[in-house]
Parts: sequence; C-alpha cells; structure tokens
Amino acid sequence: MNDEIDKILTDWSLKEYIGVFKDNKIDADTLNLLDRDMVAQLIKPIGDRAKFLKNLSLWQNVSNDDSSLSLPLQDILNQSLDGRNILKFHKEEGVLSSNSRRKLCNLIIYDLLQEDINIRIPHEILFKYAQEIKSIFNKENASTYYVPYINNQKMKIKACAKGKLVDCLHNRKRDYRREQKNVLLDKKTADVQDNHHLELNEDLQQNLQWLKNSTEPWELVEKKWHATATFRTTELKTSDKSVAQYMAEFPVLQKPAGYQLLLLDFNHLYPGKGFLIYENFPILKNKILSYAEKKAERDSTLREIFQEKNTFTS
Repeated sequence: MNDEIDKILTDWSLKEYIGVFKDNKIDADTLNLLDRDMVAQLIKPIGDRAKFLKNLSLWQNVSNDDSSLSLPLQDILNQSLDGRNILKFHKEEGVLSSNSRRKLCNLIIYDLLQEDINIRIPHEILFKYAQEIKSIFNKENASTYYVPYINNQKMKIKACAKGKLVDCLHNRKRDYRREQKNVLLDKKTADVQDNHHLELNEDLQQNLQWLKNSTEPWELVEKKWHATATFRTTELKTSDKSVAQYMAEFPVLQKPAGYQLLLLDFNHLYPGKGFLIYENFPILKNKILSYAEKKAERDSTLREIFQEKNTFTS
C-alpha cells in the first residue's frame, strides 16, 4: 500500500510529503479517515495543504461513486482507431508523443460531450480520467492532464483548474460556439439568397480568384477558403461539376494538405460533426471506395487515382 500512496502524492504534485506520510503510517486505505486537523499536522504550508485537500475531496468522491458517469478510458481507447493506435504506439515506444497526448484528450472530451455539447462536466470526471491515464500509461503524470481548481476563502487561495483535459474541454466548447455562430451567419445569408445563389460581391470575387490561382501561403489559403465556404458549397450542391472539374478549379486541393480544406468544408456544412469522419472512417472507407469506383467511369481524375492505388497495392 505504501507504493500506492507514493503514486497518489506524486500524481497530486505533492511527492515531497511521501516521507511524512510513511512516517505517520498513512496509506491509501487511511486517506479517507483524515480530517482537516490531521492534514494540518502533516502538511504545514497553506498552499500545499489546500492542494492536498482539494485532491483528496475529488479522490474520495470518485472512490465512493459506483455509478457509471462515464466510460472507462480503456473502453474509449479500444473502440476507436485513434485509441488503438495510441495504445500500440505506447506499447512500442514506452512513452506517449505530443500528438498522442492531444489525440488522447480529444477522444476523452469527445466521448463526454457527444450527447450534449453544453453538458457540465464534473471535476471528479476529469480527475478520474487523469488517474486512469496514469494507470494505463505509466510514464505519464496525472497532473499533466488535470489539476483541480482551488477556492478556499479561509486560506485565501484561489486557482483555476488546469491541464490538458481542461484545455481540450474549453477548446472544444469554444469551437462549437464558433461553429454555431457561423451557422447563424450562414442562415442569415441564406435568407437573402435568390435560389440559393450568393451575390458575388467584390471581396468574394477576389478571394475566389485568388484560390483559383494560388496555393500558398497556407495560412492565407485557409483564411480565403473559410471566407468563400458558403458560396462554394452552395454552388457545388446546385451544379453538375465533377470531382475533376472542382479539383482543377481549385489547384490547392491537389496539394498533399488539400484534404484539410475538404474537412473544413465538412465542418462548415455539418457543424460539430467533423470528428465523426475520423471515428467512422474504417467503416465508411469501403463504401466511399465503392461509390468512387462507380463515379470513376465518368471522371478522369478518379480513374487516375484508382490506377495509382492499384499500382501501389498490387
């Protein structure tokens, strides 16, 4: 049990007190028995004591809660391609990369918000996932992913919650609010359209012309692609353009990073659903290929793509 108290205090960024807890024969089983007076005897600095008490409160709530408020992390990882790749990478390398950490946080937050983007996520849930991350990926620190907020008026200490999970949660909700704002703006624009065709004002014409003739810098490409999204997607849905014609019209789509622009359009058309492409791609892949093969009979660009594909896979 001493090893467990070592792990707990280390995860709470309080490992300097491991010796004190061992000297007082406190292990994981007796944490629930500690009161404020006992903690004050163990941890003298007020800031460290406040941090310990907040972590202890979250730890007790998670330990005593038998209800299934969220999926176990192992299940989240096993049910998605990204999750399985993260496990595979960790098994091979023994550590997580920055990209793996980012994807790990995205998988957790997407799972928590999939039913309702506006749902309030209890601090205990983020705390629980931080502990599970440490358990599955033993070289990770729980405090990297979640450090609880502290608001102790008596001790005059106040600090916001932080960590990668907190950042990811805030970013996801911010992106959703931005997407909803774009939807409202697009709806307002659509109300003044004539047969779903936007008026080609001077700025829009210039942005479209630039995209038809330029492929860099990428930052400017994304900016102009976003600015023309409503016109391009509306026109594409109401026209008979082929894939080859659309690719030829906008050469930047033929660049290695061109697929990112298609993802931007998908998010524009279906706000909040972009991550589903990644989640369901293994399922959709064969259907996409089957549909594309039929279209390739009349589309020279698709025919060339399939010829290259067959060359590489043969």
